[in-house]
Amino acid sequence: MPSRLPRILLVSTGVAVAVCLGGGARLAHRQTIQRLPRDGGALEQFTKAWSAELARLESLYTSHLNGVATAPVDFIGRTREARKVTGLRLLSFLGTAEDPSRDYHARIDPTRPANEDCAEPAFSKDRVLPGRPCRLLDPALAEVPQGSSGWIDEPRQPLLYWHRTAVQRTTLFTLDRSEIAERIDSTLKEWLEVNFPTFQGESNGQAELIRGPGGLLAGREPANRSLPPDLMLPHPGRFGTWQLVAWDQRRIVEHYDQAWLVGTVLLAGLTLGGGLFISHRVRQALRIAEQRVSFVNCVSHELRTPLTNILLNTDLAAESASGPVRKRLVLIAEETRRLDRLIGNILIFARRDKGQELIETSPVDVRPLAERALETAAPSLQRAGITPRLSIPADLWLRGNADAVTQILGNLISNVEKYAASGGRLEIRAEKEAGWVVIEVTDGGPGIAMEHSARIFKPFERLDVSTSAGGSGLGLGLAIARDLAERQGGSLKLRTPEGPGDGATLTLRLPAAEPATGVIPFPASRAS
Repeated sequence: MPSRLPRILLVSTGVAVAVCLGGGARLAHRQTIQRLPRDGGALEQFTKAWSAELARLESLYTSHLNGVATAPVDFIGRTREARKVTGLRLLSFLGTAEDPSRDYHARIDPTRPANEDCAEPAFSKDRVLPGRPCRLLDPALAEVPQGSSGWIDEPRQPLLYWHRTAVQRTTLFTLDRSEIAERIDSTLKEWLEVNFPTFQGESNGQAELIRGPGGLLAGREPANRSLPPDLMLPHPGRFGTWQLVAWDQRRIVEHYDQAWLVGTVLLAGLTLGGGLFISHRVRQALRIAEQRVSFVNCVSHELRTPLTNILLNTDLAAESASGPVRKRLVLIAEETRRLDRLIGNILIFARRDKGQELIETSPVDVRPLAERALETAAPSLQRAGITPRLSIPADLWLRGNADAVTQILGNLISNVEKYAASGGRLEIRAEKEAGWVVIEVTDGGPGIAMEHSARIFKPFERLDVSTSAGGSGLGLGLAIARDLAERQGGSLKLRTPEGPGDGATLTLRLPAAEPATGVIPFPASRAS
């Protein structure tokens, strides 16, 4: 994993730069909707023609009303002519107060409820039949010159057209504005079918439409109906309002914000430079670390051979010596074993950093391993005033590596010797539990707080408390012990003390195994 770290950093840097550039380009992207100018000449020409057609239709309708009013026929004949006029509800002939003849009213289409209830116009209530709805007009209208005409357009009242046809007689038309507007819409549609396509052809694809009182007459709505119109030309008339509604053609103009682009490029450059710098430094650090590990391995291997010879010859000399000389030779052997164990830890730690994690396992008898570990550490424990106790049943087998388990036990015993000698007690217990072999190493020292349960297994970590005061070592023992346990499929943990003064208990769990047959007993060699 450490050797792949520079490559991972380079890939991560590339991804970060790509994300930075892509995100910056997206943030810098702008879209502006630009209106395209329309042909004002074509619009003006069509508007004039359209307005002229509306005015012609209104004038034509007014001339029809005047024709009915001035027709050289009696009242019945005029009524017959009036039925040919669109939107006429009531035809009235009114006289003045001095005119002894009565007023006449003819309902053009009595079958329509609106016409049946239409109020009859009059200059005076005296000229209205009892029970009939009436609409009083200004009496001054009866005094206008003969041949005069005009409109009466009042809020919430039907539209009236009057014509002074004779002395003391006025013809009035009560009109249905919506029906007249509907007829004008129908006639205007025919005109638009001829003239509107020409106008649209000159508008370069812009959207225009004509609306009348009855709705859409020509044209089309824009694709985006929520877009407000750019042009509204109303044409208010006597019978309603017609309007030209237009939307200018638009196009989307895309561009990029220069400030965002410059900032994005700078950020991407800084990210790339930082990633390359960090990757280069990591490569240098890994190369230096590899050189240091290689150096440690070489030195450790070179030291291992003379230490083995020293230990072997010291043991042989101690067997033939006696008195003070023997005691000093035993002390030399003890310190040589300690130095050999320290070199072994350094070698294991170096191999772990280089990724050599495979350990061959086989059935191993637990008690001989523990006895050998205690025998090796016996002089040191005796000098520290620690009395060991072993509680392991016979024929308790686990699946592991004998050398690795011995190394673990040696490191745990050495940990008690260094930091818990004040308790004067060391106990190693083992039992089988649900497919596991559980080995516990307990001391009588001040114990280790549970908040440090993870820290004590980190390499080169020593607790800055009284338990480590005066202790020697590199802080590798427990870290290597846990690493060896996990590489055999087990674990090494600190157990919570049951009460104050119970010391510290380290629990080693390894897979249980059935007893092996034909296994050569573990040698009790004094050379480690």
